[in-house]
Amino acid sequence: MTQIEKKEAELESLQAQINPHFLYNTLSSISRLAQFGEVDKLQRMVLDLAKFYRLSLNEGRTVIPIRSEVEQVQAYMNIQTTKFGDSVSVFYDIDPEIIKYVTVKLILQPFIENALEHGWFGNSIHIRVSGKMEGTNVVFKIIDDGIGMSAELIRQIFDPVEGLNTGFGIRNVNSRIQLHFGAKFGVTIGSRPGIGTTVQIVIPAERAGCPNHGLKGKE
Repeated sequence: MTQIEKKEAELESLQAQINPHFLYNTLSSISRLAQFGEVDKLQRMVLDLAKFYRLSLNEGRTVIPIRSEVEQVQAYMNIQTTKFGDSVSVFYDIDPEIIKYVTVKLILQPFIENALEHGWFGNSIHIRVSGKMEGTNVVFKIIDDGIGMSAELIRQIFDPVEGLNTGFGIRNVNSRIQLHFGAKFGVTIGSRPGIGTTVQIVIPAERAGCPNHGLKGKE
C-alpha cells in the first residue's frame, strides 16, 4: 500500500505541473480580442477555455474515458483555430472502438501544444490526431508537417542534459503513462528536419475500474 500511495502522490505531482502557461497565453488572447471588439471570437474562446479546464480538472480524477480526452483536445484546438485562423488545421481520425476505454488524462494536448509552439514551417501547420486499436493496445499518433526535430534533440528530450529544460512536457506525459500502466507503455518520437514529426503514444486497452499494475485511477 505504501508503494501504491507513493505512486499516486507522484502521479498527482506530475499532473499538477501541466499547462502552467497555457491559461496565461489564452487569457492574453482573450484580452486582445476584447480590445479589438471581436466579440464572436471572444465568446467562442471563453466557452472553449471553460470546456478545456472542465475536462482537464475532471473532478480530480487521474483516469478518464478516452472520449473525454479527445473532447479536451478538440476544445484546445478550437481555441487555437480561433487564435490563428486558417494558418492552423487539424484532422481527427479516431476509431470509435477505442472510445470505451480509459486513459491517464492529458496525454495528447501537450504534444499538440508543443507542435504549435515549436513546429511551424512557414506560416502554417497541419496536425493529424489518430487513435487506433493495435492488438490489445490503444495507439495514438500526433502527426505534423512542421520543421521537425533532429535525432540529437529527441535524445535530449528523453535523456536531458543537466541545466536544460528541453522536452519537460513530453517527459511528463511519458512518466505519467509509465507510472500508471507500466514501463512497456509510453511515448516514442519519430522526426526528420524539414519534414515533420510523429509522436506515438501507446497505452493498454483497459476499461474503467480495471486495476493497473497495483495502481488504480481515481474513479
